Amino acid sequence: MNFTVLTPVLNGGAPLKDCIESVKRERRYGEPVEHIILDGGSTDGSVALARSLGARVIERPDLSLNERVNLGFAEAADGLVLFIGADDLLVEGCVPRVLAAYRATGRRWVAGAVRWVDDAGRHLAVLRPIFSGVTAEQHAAIGHPLIHMSATWIEKSFFQEVGGFAPEFPVGADYDFATRALAVAPFARITEVLSAWALTGNNFSFVNRQRQAEEFRAVTLAYGPKSAAVRMFWRYGHRALFNLANPDYVRGKTMSRMCYKLGIGSGVRF
Repeated sequence: MNFTVLTPVLNGGAPLKDCIESVKRERRYGEPVEHIILDGGSTDGSVALARSLGARVIERPDLSLNERVNLGFAEAADGLVLFIGADDLLVEGCVPRVLAAYRATGRRWVAGAVRWVDDAGRHLAVLRPIFSGVTAEQHAAIGHPLIHMSATWIEKSFFQEVGGFAPEFPVGADYDFATRALAVAPFARITEVLSAWALTGNNFSFVNRQRQAEEFRAVTLAYGPKSAAVRMFWRYGHRALFNLANPDYVRGKTMSRMCYKLGIGSGVRF
């Protein structure tokens, strides 16, 4: 089984080295793992660094982030593909865990838990995905994604069948894609942590929160229930189930908001 990791980069900086090394580690488990760096015009040496570490680099400064991800899926070998940021990491042993779930369930995409860390690598929270029985309509009603893309491996052919990332959603493409994917097929759910996602305050989604909220709202209106009452039922029902399945996230969220108000810690609230 081929595994491909896609990483869009624009001046990835020092964290990029650790990201690439975390992908290279997964080759020890016997499956072919390729790392494709999708560079958007870096000027800090990211391209040279990536090539020196053995990653494949595609330079396309003319494309948006989502367009580069779509290109990466097109360039990837047939098999399972993952999209992570330059400051994210694969958790050691994620590839065999994903492969076991993929083969056991026969499902075409596999979503696992993600560990949120701050810019110093300190633990913030673990988020397990929403229950796999959720429908596209229910997921759209929630108002934001409860499937984290940096811990979700997707068949290349399935990604293309769903239609890839929509360029009209530059910030909320993950929510739009996951909702459309649920309309095609359910995912295999893994409760173990598959990746570490850095929450720094400089994340594209955090810098563009207003645009993100607008795009999430558009997804809800396009794919969610037409009745506001039904949307509210599914929104709060699934959020309650998600919180019950993610006590560490609830704890971390409470602590982050408390620290934010007190002006201590990383200064990032989630």
